[in-house]
Amino acid sequence: MAKDSFKNLQFYYFSGTGNTYLVVQKIKEVFESHNIPVYLHRIEENPRVSIEEGQVTGIAFPVVAFTTFPFVHRFIDNLPPGRGTPLFMVDTLGMISGGIVGPLKKVIERKGYTPIGACEVKMPENFYPRKISREDNDKRIEAGLQKASQYAEKLISGSSSWQRVPLLPALIWHLSRSSPVRKIFHNMGKKMKVDHDKCTFCGLCMRLCPVDNIYSENNTIYLKSHCEQCMRCLSFCPENAITVPGKKYTSYRAVKAEDLLAPAEKE
Repeated sequence: MAKDSFKNLQFYYFSGTGNTYLVVQKIKEVFESHNIPVYLHRIEENPRVSIEEGQVTGIAFPVVAFTTFPFVHRFIDNLPPGRGTPLFMVDTLGMISGGIVGPLKKVIERKGYTPIGACEVKMPENFYPRKISREDNDKRIEAGLQKASQYAEKLISGSSSWQRVPLLPALIWHLSRSSPVRKIFHNMGKKMKVDHDKCTFCGLCMRLCPVDNIYSENNTIYLKSHCEQCMRCLSFCPENAITVPGKKYTSYRAVKAEDLLAPAEKE
């Protein structure tokens, strides 16, 4: 595709602790510098979408367990028939994914979309990091946003690409979506506890949770049993009242909670 092919961009994304949010904002900035309107939609608020035929669409999400969160998979599963609609993806990760780029290309092609680009952007580690170096994280964010900017320019010029589908990533894609793997993450979530002596009942964790795993009763916060480990409640609780007993980690967040909760732009 080339610049003249873009009427606007419908961009669906999920960001746990802010890494993906920063990348999405950078891509949006580049598109808008070329006078291409960008409309952002949060995946957790749009489990089913209606996509206009031929409308360029983007999907962005974090990598977890070599692939991504089950609710992001469900979003992809629920995409309507593409009928040739151009679609690109970008993910953020700390190290490697292994089961994203190739398998997702196969999935969207099967749904009738035209894959126009895929990019993986390394950002600071946010999954129970032991130590955080602000200097190292700033460097990684700067490099990640530069890569995102270059990727956006390639999308606009029509020079972006999407890799082929080797066998091993496809296997990882299917294994990571299996019940045993999901159970591991749910079991990790079950270990999380609310320190009611610290909790001030601000409700921020409930507003941030993308899978409705947190609820209140009698002015007290409780956790359900279907956590998908997006790290939002652990990272953004202002009182550090949500913890995993016995696990050593440092909370990481790349943006303010208000950035993730602000109304998304809609066409």
